[in-house]
Amino acid sequence: MKWTIVAAVLACAAGVCGAEPAKFVWNPLVAVGDWHNESNWMPIGVPGPDDFALISGLGGTITVNLTQSTTVGWFGIGRGCTLGVDGVALMFGNSSLVDAGAMLYIGAGSTLLFAHLEVRGNMDVVAYPRDAWPKNTTALVGLLPPTVDGKLITPVNQLVVYATTQLLGYPGVWYLNLTNLVLTNYGHLHLGGYGGSFLQVWMTDYSVINNMPDALFDMEQPGPNNEPYYYYVIAGFLSTVKIINSGTWVIGACHVSEVDQEHHGLVNFVGNGGAIDGHVLTGSTLTWNFTTPSAGVNSAGFNVDVKLWRLVGPGGIRFSLLGLGVQAYVRFQTGRLEIDTEVDFVSVKIAPTFDMQISPSATVRFMRWIAVGPDIAANVLDGVRLVNRGTIVVDADASAGYSDILWLNNGATIVNDVNANLSFTAMVYNLTISSTEGAQGAIYNLGAMDVSYPYYRSNPALGVPLHSNGTIYIKSGNFTTGAGLFLNRPRGSSSQTTVLLGVSARLVVANNSLCVIESIQIDSVNPNGLGSFAQQDESTVRINLAMFVGLAKYEWYGGAIEGLGSLYVSPNGTMIASPNRGLKHIPKLTARFSNKGVVRVRGGFQVGDGAWFLNYATVDIQQTGSIWFTPNCTWSSADGAHWEYQARVARNGTTLVCSSCYY
Repeated sequence: MKWTIVAAVLACAAGVCGAEPAKFVWNPLVAVGDWHNESNWMPIGVPGPDDFALISGLGGTITVNLTQSTTVGWFGIGRGCTLGVDGVALMFGNSSLVDAGAMLYIGAGSTLLFAHLEVRGNMDVVAYPRDAWPKNTTALVGLLPPTVDGKLITPVNQLVVYATTQLLGYPGVWYLNLTNLVLTNYGHLHLGGYGGSFLQVWMTDYSVINNMPDALFDMEQPGPNNEPYYYYVIAGFLSTVKIINSGTWVIGACHVSEVDQEHHGLVNFVGNGGAIDGHVLTGSTLTWNFTTPSAGVNSAGFNVDVKLWRLVGPGGIRFSLLGLGVQAYVRFQTGRLEIDTEVDFVSVKIAPTFDMQISPSATVRFMRWIAVGPDIAANVLDGVRLVNRGTIVVDADASAGYSDILWLNNGATIVNDVNANLSFTAMVYNLTISSTEGAQGAIYNLGAMDVSYPYYRSNPALGVPLHSNGTIYIKSGNFTTGAGLFLNRPRGSSSQTTVLLGVSARLVVANNSLCVIESIQIDSVNPNGLGSFAQQDESTVRINLAMFVGLAKYEWYGGAIEGLGSLYVSPNGTMIASPNRGLKHIPKLTARFSNKGVVRVRGGFQVGDGAWFLNYATVDIQQTGSIWFTPNCTWSSADGAHWEYQARVARNGTTLVCSSCYY
């Protein structure tokens, strides 16, 4: 690298092309030497605050050690040369360059101050141990004040990486400050460490990490000796800081958070169409793989503690736990979590203090892709109220088998707001959403909810209550509610809540649970494959106003149909009364019942006191079927109604009002 070229580039980049500072060039005959030795420079002397300093080996190998704090005006280092800064401060007053093939080594406890530094070679920055912090630390600090535009504060100091820059920690807890600067990565920015290291990177004074297209921001790869266990924190300190990813960002066992609760830092993560690690979803911008450190190690300490964390788009983010046979979670523990992009949670535990918000433009997936044991496979909402105004997808593939995918613990709730969508879809036989700890959670649907399970044997189950004022669409498979189903009118409306059923799809009330219906309409989307509302076990369906069975089936396998409301079977509807064997109680109808379709009776049930059984169409009592009418019920048939029975109808003294029925 020739001095005239470097000097011209550095001076013009600083806007002082006409200036003529003193030029100091390292003596290429000195292979190893100290910066402060005058005889190592040409001309003899030590570069000062207004001078150029150039280290160039002219094709050889040069190592320079800096052991005293130093300020130079401009700095350049060429191929084959290394500058080591050992626990002191080095300040570049103007633009400086680490050229291709050169190395700038910032040792523990050192401070590098600059306005503009280009790294086209390599730079290693070693953090400082905890026992000396905050009195001393390793820091990269911008010199010039930031620009201020209203409330927007933007650093102007630039650290530009074109090759490889490493931020490193050693065993123990180590600290590193990025202050008042924009770190722009066009190459490979690596946060690394040695076995057992805990590297905390404190971003302060509105600093920014900007990972550009085709660049790699790597927080996953092993340290220099391939040690498997290390993790990091990127923390906002006293100001809002930002990480913008337009390239590839891969995160391993680490935190990315605000860890100091008293200083109210904020880290904004901004996806900008970046690429992802190849083994996850196309279009994502952040891959966060919480790999377990080693067999038998409990990695439950991988927590994310935040005051306020906004995940914003465009792009997408995935948080996942890739580990086998150990108890581990990614934990979001304090503060607020607001999502405005695509985010995947895989084996994640979320427990913020305030509501978790999903914006109208966002999509959040709770996923289970690999069955790795009951303690770590399910996602957990722990005591949180999740308000969804966008889209939530609860998803798993066939590898999950018979699996829990989401636990709503300690009273956690999902509120699917008006105009929002809650979707359950998986390639599994059984899938459960339940509560395993503390007060039971619940799901509240005010918008649209859909279920799609391609296997006809699929039996996804809700082990938490479902309250719905919105629409429910069971596209395929069985969707079983076993802890309470509450179907209410849409808020502020006198119309019915709609339940749509795909071909042979079923909404099932089971596990001796309660279904409370205010006013609903059940219909199938395809007349050639009617869907079903199924009442199983000794569950209870309580109708307060009305339940309309349109183009669909009501399968009654046991339990009571009660309430002050009415059950209507439309001309296109069917009710099948086929109680299961072994029930402790005879199924009983005490609500008002009106049939204009077909009722097929394959088992026994009772029409209780106060009930109405009104037939306007066909009741088919088959060989194994029977109906008991108590004395205080009303049994009537309209003119032209049809009764077919191979078994018996026990009237028990009830008056049959029918002028021209068929028997």
